[in-house]
Amino acid sequence: MTSRNKNGLLAFLIALALGVGLGILFAPDKGSKTRAKMKEGFRGFKK
Repeated sequence: MTSRNKNGLLAFLIALALGVGLGILFAPDKGSKTRAKMKEGFRGFKK
């Protein structure tokens, strides 16, 4: 993998993380509901 590809992948991952963070921040549900959904999602991911 070239340095250019690595930089592009890193930029994509950073943008993805920022997008997820902003999506959670501006979610229409209350924080407690959002956290419960996230916990359930992580439990499903573990299995």
